[in-house]
Amino acid sequence: MHLEDFLLIFLIRGRITTELESANDIEFKTTDKMHGLKPFYLGGLAGIGLEHNFYKKLSVCFSPTFRFALNSINSHVPAASFPNSFSFGLGLKMEL
Repeated sequence: MHLEDFLLIFLIRGRITTELESANDIEFKTTDKMHGLKPFYLGGLAGIGLEHNFYKKLSVCFSPTFRFALNSINSHVPAASFPNSFSFGLGLKMEL
């Protein structure tokens, strides 16, 4: 079981997609040229792993994880961005 890890994440590239809606049309704009991105940010990882044995050598595993930023990924902009994500893993474990 891991409760909390801290990470130093390096940003290699940034991309943003915006949806523009008018009365009759929806248009998407994407750009790879972002200004104000920091070269790295600090983040954390919190999760828990659960395992249940069905038989002596067969079990199922479930692991929800939350990944979060401790500081923003951009600077000198009106709105700060903090990337966060939630994920989970599900697996089957068999001992041979």
